[in-house]
Amino acid sequence: MEDKEMIEVIREARKAGMQTALLMFGALLLISFLFGFYIYKSFNDTPTNYVTASQTNESGDNTITQGE
Repeated sequence: MEDKEMIEVIREARKAGMQTALLMFGALLLISFLFGFYIYKSFNDTPTNYVTASQTNESGDNTITQGE
């Protein structure tokens, strides 16, 4: 193999390696975005806690409500 051919092979290998690295980095960014969006939506859709308690005794009814 001549020197020029060897240099061309090395250039093509570097280019292919860079393309692979950029593709993997893009996939990592996409997966990170989707995972972050899933976490954001899971916190956003969580219902507010709502508690109601009732008790009847000799002096009347007692009701306690907490939440929205």
